[in-house]
Amino acid sequence: MSIGPFTGTVTNNIWDGEPLIQSPSPFVTVFPPGITGAIKTYNPFTENITWDTTVPTELNNVTLTQINQLNLNYQMRIDYVYTITSGNQFFISGGIPTINLQIYQPDVSIVNLLFTANLQTKNTLGGGANTTTYCSQVNPNDCPSTTFSQTITNSTFPDPSDYFIQVNPWNNGARNYNVTNFTLEVVANISLFVSCQTGPELESDFCLTYCSTDTNQELCYPQYRDFCLKEKGADGNINLFTNKSCDVFFEDYLGNVGPKAEVDNYLLAACSQYKNVDEFNAADSNIQDICACHLDKGIYDRLRDSLIAEFPGFKTVDENERCLFPPCASNATKWPTRDIGRFCRLPACINIASINNDGTIKGGTQINQNNACQNIKNQTGDPGQSPAEETKSWLERHWVWLTLGLGVLVVLIIVILIILASEGNKNKPKKL
Repeated sequence: MSIGPFTGTVTNNIWDGEPLIQSPSPFVTVFPPGITGAIKTYNPFTENITWDTTVPTELNNVTLTQINQLNLNYQMRIDYVYTITSGNQFFISGGIPTINLQIYQPDVSIVNLLFTANLQTKNTLGGGANTTTYCSQVNPNDCPSTTFSQTITNSTFPDPSDYFIQVNPWNNGARNYNVTNFTLEVVANISLFVSCQTGPELESDFCLTYCSTDTNQELCYPQYRDFCLKEKGADGNINLFTNKSCDVFFEDYLGNVGPKAEVDNYLLAACSQYKNVDEFNAADSNIQDICACHLDKGIYDRLRDSLIAEFPGFKTVDENERCLFPPCASNATKWPTRDIGRFCRLPACINIASINNDGTIKGGTQINQNNACQNIKNQTGDPGQSPAEETKSWLERHWVWLTLGLGVLVVLIIVILIILASEGNKNKPKKL
């Protein structure tokens, strides 16, 4: 998959309202480098690119040379448009004011001509001696221009040195004349495509940043699906289990779109190698996070059955059995399933001291008493108490209520004594 095009420009003014002296040899259209004509240099590789639209962070405030240093697999087309935006040349009938332009790299002293063209005025004045304007300020479309194009890749990037421009004013069919107020502008129009297809490309910061944005995730999903969920590494596991870029993309993707049937099926297949709780606990932590909600369904069913046996009130709790497995309750938001949805509604409410290899509970289970877990009581009235609680004496299980009751009784007795004492004082005979 190629993403793009990312389009932008680099602009250089080569001559800026300067006089341009004619060639010593009249009527010469292709003149020896370094002998005739005016010569200047410019370098499009060292100027920051002005992008037409928003681009990935890695492309902000970069030059052409810096793009080539990003280690991307790219293809770029550069159209260098040379335009005479001002200039006046003496004209006589029978001749056409002309600028001969040649591009060399790396040096005009070396015969390495990249491009040559003749730029002529589009509207010449007829008859007599007149001063002809190369470019009309009223109609800029009259400005003569020519285009030199290059298509480059990361393996064919040119020498990022100066381009040498050699120009010579002459008249086609008449004598040569100098040019006054000469301005030549070059605009490099850039169109960049970047490949995000292979594993190394998908692992690059550029592709990962571009593909992780909400607007581009679906565009990039097929490539990351194939690399992360279909392809396997040397250890026989899917790349998602060990590749950080895969982990980042799919956490962002599933967090945005929610459970996806195709992803769910790949994860269920990849996690099926963990046949029991012991094998799951022995896996790497990242694999545990991914597989916590994608193990064999029988493990979750046995967990729910044994939990109901210990807490009968759970028969009426409307929660997917996968969420009763604490590692799943902690990771369902990052790695959701179709059965659960985007999250577990009763997250990590159950403290299970130990789980048997087949998924059943060994005992000592408690329900967290934080606010999020009170829904269990609200839905079931009382989820029941574990056998460990039932072995406590009546006094051990009710000492709080007994203490409160005795406290209330003491307060009532004190109040009654105060009232009786007050009534006794009222009934005593008054002294004369």
